[in-house]
Amino acid sequence: MTDLSPIDVSNPPRVAGLGPAGRDAHQAGMDQAAVQPIRRGDDRVEVSALATYLSKLKQLPAIRQGLVDSVRDQIAQGSYETPEKIDAAVEELLTDL
Repeated sequence: MTDLSPIDVSNPPRVAGLGPAGRDAHQAGMDQAAVQPIRRGDDRVEVSALATYLSKLKQLPAIRQGLVDSVRDQIAQGSYETPEKIDAAVEELLTDL
């Protein structure tokens, strides 16, 4: 059991702005829209190739039903395991080892 009481998030404190300009405007009772933001440099965001890949991956459907149905049909017809596919799988296995 903890002695901490829960945090009340129903009425969060209002933040006037960042930096001295926002704080001064809030204290003086000025309209927040009249306050110009302070430029602190040239920040930028770089997205890695992995992040881009993961973003695209999230957009894919969970199950690609068309592919599943196609593979099932090939297995049922006995045409899924071709010599080319087996050779490719063996080559890939040898590369991984």
